[in-house]
Amino acid sequence: SNHRHAPGTIDPGNTAVRLERDFDVTPDELWQMLTDPAELTEWLCAGVELEARPGGAIILHFDNSHTMIRGRVVRIEAPHLLEYTWRRDDEPESVVRFELDSIA
Repeated sequence: SNHRHAPGTIDPGNTAVRLERDFDVTPDELWQMLTDPAELTEWLCAGVELEARPGGAIILHFDNSHTMIRGRVVRIEAPHLLEYTWRRDDEPESVVRFELDSIA
């Protein structure tokens, strides 16, 4: 849907959290930050393995909390959409989705 949510909303019907943020960079620059393991490592403060293709693996190692997140890329449409599963060993699987749009 094209309905714009408030900057941070929780949809209890879908158990979804939606955050909208504006960044002073191009979609291509932001895409690089989301899909380049070196860039992800820098801003996430985690070790990152990412195969940026449908079905590709994503593994995040958060050394400070000894947490490992594993997932698979569900959808990837450069430079606008990245969606992957997210699962810690002791939690149910969820989905993380990034949608990038230019604002004028």
